Amino acid sequence: LFRSTICNERGILNFDLDRIFNVVGVEFDSVVAGKRRDDASNRSDIVGDFINRHIQNMLIVDDEVDKRTNMHSLPKQEPKGDLIIRYEPDTKKLYIVAKAFRKDCVESQASYKDTLHDLKAKGIYIGAGNKRMSKGMKIVAPGVHALEFDCSVPDFINVDAFIPEQDENWRG
Repeated sequence: LFRSTICNERGILNFDLDRIFNVVGVEFDSVVAGKRRDDASNRSDIVGDFINRHIQNMLIVDDEVDKRTNMHSLPKQEPKGDLIIRYEPDTKKLYIVAKAFRKDCVESQASYKDTLHDLKAKGIYIGAGNKRMSKGMKIVAPGVHALEFDCSVPDFINVDAFIPEQDENWRG
């Protein structure tokens, strides 16, 4: 760029740099705008990718107590590391630790705010609040700031597909 300007000033080349910058600028803006539109339509994929990367950190357990025994049911899957995702098959609610999701968005260069805004507009993202992620496990831990998603919305992820099949002969 600097050399082109000098060459133009000395009469060696004759480029209309203002016209070139205007054309390139318009093209660049349209490419960026197009990319933003594509990103907005795939916000559910960002959550799905997060779940896939952290499937070992997921607790799957019903929220409600068993009406017959008045006890919480056993988890269908317990985390094998840090507990950062909780899915409740009976309520179709998905909870993700906000701090972990924000960090993941930064690392994958996805907009945390835009993702939540777009998912909220579709009725998928319910909001953020304090959630006791370990409820239903043997370990009792305090609540953490978590994001709540409604998995009953048709355009969202089928988290039920992540539930491991239970052995019918197993009696716990």
